[in-house]
Amino acid sequence: MSCPIHHTKYSKDIIRPIPQHTKSNSSGFKSLDAMSTNGSASPEPPAAGPIEEPKPKIQAIEVKAKDQNGNEVTFKIKKTTPLEKVMNAYCTTKELSRDSLRFFYDGQRLNGKDTPESTFDLEDAADDEVYQIDVMMEQLGGY
Repeated sequence: MSCPIHHTKYSKDIIRPIPQHTKSNSSGFKSLDAMSTNGSASPEPPAAGPIEEPKPKIQAIEVKAKDQNGNEVTFKIKKTTPLEKVMNAYCTTKELSRDSLRFFYDGQRLNGKDTPESTFDLEDAADDEVYQIDVMMEQLGGY
């Protein structure tokens, strides 16, 4: 049994056959207003409770690298990007050697393999929250 095919005047439109098991109006198109999800002609009543939408996941975050003098450089990265990329980009921007700097978040030294999702608390974060990494010059000895 073949399905009728309805052509449109625009060649870019997708032409799809209408299955025979759905009800259609006089033009042959399925009426979504009169159909329920179970296929009957009577619409179903709306669900009884409030619908909660899931909180969207953060795709990109802002990381601010702040040095001892108060200078800041902001980077926008994905939450799965290794922080080594931020560290190297900061060193390139400031024209400093990576070996002469130490990077900290919340008092803990950062490793290049750390990622924002493993280091920062992203669970309760606001969409516009900026995470600050402290950049310190290496110090050997001294008081």
